[in-house]
Amino acid sequence: MSYSFAQNDKFDPKNHVGQLQSRSVIQCKIWRPESFCNIPDSISLPSWRADSLKIESVSCEQLDKIENPVGVWLVLSKKNGSSFSMVSGLKNINIVKKNSKKIIPPTAILWNLAFSDKHGYLSSNFKTNSFKAKFASKKKIDLIIIFPGAEKGDKVIIDDFIEAIVHE
Repeated sequence: MSYSFAQNDKFDPKNHVGQLQSRSVIQCKIWRPESFCNIPDSISLPSWRADSLKIESVSCEQLDKIENPVGVWLVLSKKNGSSFSMVSGLKNINIVKKNSKKIIPPTAILWNLAFSDKHGYLSSNFKTNSFKAKFASKKKIDLIIIFPGAEKGDKVIIDDFIEAIVHE
């Protein structure tokens, strides 16, 4: 599925690189559901704002069929007003393999679908001028990022603002 829309948010290239202020990683663990369609009810995803966003989504059924998809579940605490930006193709999010130090980009990230209270997976093929995740007044935020072959000991990096070691 793919669709496009634009909001009237002003795009500031100085803020295009991901920013996450007042953050603290509480947990970073492997998530291996029987199916990526089984999303926990307790998940607390960030809200978002975008400018000229072309969404490329991937279905949970498609994720279930790819070779060795592994969810990495980050739980973050924050102070009110925290946010971070994402760039086209999720290029500011990576995992560094523990043994080889190879850098692996994500396949997708779990997200709130536009104009809906449902969840879906944003493919790494999306394009945007500006995409900002907002934490609003939530006490914690969950980020579930799908990487091929992620494992315990790997390091998740989001723009050098978040670095967390993956635990089981």
